[in-house]
Amino acid sequence: MRLWGLMQKSKNYFQNYKEEKHFISHQVWIFLRIISVFFTIFIIYSLFFNESLGLFLLWNIVCPLAPIVFLLIPGFWRNVCPLVTINQIPREFGFSKALTLPSNIRFYSYLISILFVIVLAVSRKFQFNMFGFSTGLMLSTILILVFVLGFFFKGKSGWCNSFCPMYSIERAYNQAPLVNIPNSFCNQCVGCIKNCYDFNPKVANIADNYDSDEKYKGYRQFFPAILPGILYAFFSLAKDDSIFLTQYLQSMATIILISIGIYSFFKYFLKITNYMLSSLFSAAAINIFYYYVFSLKIWDFGLYGSYVFQFSLFMMTILWLYRSYSYELSFLQSQSLGLKTKVSDKSSNFIKNAEKNSILLTLADDKKKINVQKNSTLLDILENNNCNIQSGCRMGLCGADGVVIEDGMENTSPITESEKGILDRLNLDKSKARMACCVKVNGPLTISFDIAKAKINFSQKIIKDYDKSLKNIIVIGEGISGVTAAEYLRKYHPKCNITIITSERYKFYNRISIGSLIDESISLDSLFLLQDSWYKEHNINVERNVVINKIKRKEKIISINGKELSYDKLIIATGGSSRVPNIRGVEKNGIFSLRTIDDAQEIKAYLKSNKCKDIVIIGAGALGVEKAYLFEKLGCRVRLVCFSGSLLNRVLDKKASDLIAKDLDGRNVKVHFNSEVKEIEGNEKIESIKILNNTTNKLSQYPCDLLFYGIGMIPNKNLAEKEGIDTNRGILVNQYCQTSDPSIYAVGDVAEEKDTFSGLWTIGSQQGINAAKHITRQKISSTSLNLVSKIKIPDLDIISIGNIHAKDEEIEEIEINELVGFKYLKIFVKEDKIISAILIDFSNLYDNIMLCIENKTNIKDKIPDLKLGNWEVLEKFD
Repeated sequence: MRLWGLMQKSKNYFQNYKEEKHFISHQVWIFLRIISVFFTIFIIYSLFFNESLGLFLLWNIVCPLAPIVFLLIPGFWRNVCPLVTINQIPREFGFSKALTLPSNIRFYSYLISILFVIVLAVSRKFQFNMFGFSTGLMLSTILILVFVLGFFFKGKSGWCNSFCPMYSIERAYNQAPLVNIPNSFCNQCVGCIKNCYDFNPKVANIADNYDSDEKYKGYRQFFPAILPGILYAFFSLAKDDSIFLTQYLQSMATIILISIGIYSFFKYFLKITNYMLSSLFSAAAINIFYYYVFSLKIWDFGLYGSYVFQFSLFMMTILWLYRSYSYELSFLQSQSLGLKTKVSDKSSNFIKNAEKNSILLTLADDKKKINVQKNSTLLDILENNNCNIQSGCRMGLCGADGVVIEDGMENTSPITESEKGILDRLNLDKSKARMACCVKVNGPLTISFDIAKAKINFSQKIIKDYDKSLKNIIVIGEGISGVTAAEYLRKYHPKCNITIITSERYKFYNRISIGSLIDESISLDSLFLLQDSWYKEHNINVERNVVINKIKRKEKIISINGKELSYDKLIIATGGSSRVPNIRGVEKNGIFSLRTIDDAQEIKAYLKSNKCKDIVIIGAGALGVEKAYLFEKLGCRVRLVCFSGSLLNRVLDKKASDLIAKDLDGRNVKVHFNSEVKEIEGNEKIESIKILNNTTNKLSQYPCDLLFYGIGMIPNKNLAEKEGIDTNRGILVNQYCQTSDPSIYAVGDVAEEKDTFSGLWTIGSQQGINAAKHITRQKISSTSLNLVSKIKIPDLDIISIGNIHAKDEEIEEIEINELVGFKYLKIFVKEDKIISAILIDFSNLYDNIMLCIENKTNIKDKIPDLKLGNWEVLEKFD
């Protein structure tokens, strides 16, 4: 559950640390931190050289004071804690390596923190309560450890937000501070932890308890369940000097199990949320703690003084519980979870109003139910809930994300023409099946991933008027443009022989998702978009893994593998090849790009066999940026070399690019702007690279186990070029995709029309349709397609529509970027009509903006609202 989205939905109530007012200056905080560090050093010194004073300061002053601070004013401790201060020194002075804590260690770090609490509780009884030297040695070791961890790991992930035993205790109390003091350590959030308290104190703990990962939230509910038991066992056994360690451990384990049992009883027999039950046990624990602080005379305020303190504490915990409860209700409203709890009538109405904006999605295959927001895209819903669904173009063209609507089809958005086309291609019943990326959910829905339930038999439409002189049509290439051309040729011509020829050994597959083979997040079989039966049903022949030797244009014959095939019309859809960088050493092993399944398999094998950790990526377009996220996800140290000063500069403006750069920076990806790789070093395989910063003219050397490049593609035009067909950068075509030879067409990445290439599935698919229609003498629509780029990276949807770099004084730009997190919206308006747009995490507006562009909708009445930042007006188009 991402805090960015939550903040945006409840930005007035759950403000993050950047939005809150800071009443204490940074200089004052630095002064207080210096004092806290020196006080800690003084305690350690006393433990070594004045044992009684050191033990008194630690166990009678600092330790008893900490819980009340965590309850009332936790932000103060988070800002002055001496361990945090020492841990953050490498970060503050810029010499931290800022590595990402390995995901498995990060996941279990909270359990390690709990284990430390238990170990310290036991150790105090038999060691640290009595011996100053060992206690001082323990604290000294921790100070060194937190500094080292701060040097290696980014943000606070190395200690403060992971292993620190105080962290698990803090998280039990810091969700409803009576006095809120915002974080002043992090000038920039680097995303080092999920649901960070420092980012947003009021909601972090609640988000933990409502996380979709059962184990993740279970660990955070486990600690409040055992905390009263730990404290009762520790204090009740404190005075028994005759007890042995084994007896002590047995007694403590028994009491902790009883505490867990009581928690479980309440959990399963009372109508109370897990979050509030955890809060109740935390409240009980702090009252138990201070009861013993006074009864054991650790603090002695006199009889009446202790009663006043304990009564005041009890009332403060009641207030704290009430505040925790109210925050949870606000959280439920913002998330529209519709949770059924036993609350007052007023609160019930509060939740019911929230439920009006949520709907229920049922997954029929495993009976899972999900509460979702209306008008959410089905693909986004399924991905956000970790459902096993593949995606590709995200525009309803590739057919990767088909689902069966078992109930509630009337609660989905209308089917689009492109979606109808892909459902026809896949022989799916349009009354039962949909593409998840095209569906907006408007009401209760039940779906299944068993797409076979919607299969129908292919039936060729009866066409009487067709060109009977067409006997043989050959398509070279089995990508999206080639397959689409073959499909529409058969649609409009029932009799001619259609043959697809390809040099690849795999049938038509989802090229957009082949990168997922590298991290094994998908299987090879799931990439294939058409079954063998499809080719048989459409009477289309396929020759795979073959080399085309020659085209004899006069005879209309092609030569392949020693045999000749005749054609009446020929469609070249040979695509493109990766442009290889001109760098010394580029021939070494360990240097890759990505265009095919085989490329992905080779990268995966090389990563494993060479245990690659340092990855360098050349090129900051869509391919390079997507792979930066992928390699970072695999735990690699990634450097992204960008020749210009911004990422994705063809489809994003500078502000949007900076948002992506900021997100990468928080993920252990170092971006080298205005730079280029000058040399690759190593013997047979790559070992290091040299990067030149073109701004400073500084040449730096870095280790490199694998080099990935994505600097564009070169159209595979050689076959046409050597036969005398007109070419430039690609094969030159007219608006019908016809080459200089009227019998030969070119579509997809290899085709060049008016000095432009598309490189997009949408355009390649449309070119295949246009070529097929022109060959079969069908009417071709003159409607021009808008260039749409969709880039899916972790937690962010990036969409660019149209030409965002058009130079026209009449174009007005309206942007909204003051929202929390990485959300950004920019629309380009000309003559009161939207002509292009950039959307980052605004995918819910995509359909309406596209309709506005396609229908040339006048938005004059909405422009004033948009300029005020009210993007919601774009949701109201029909």
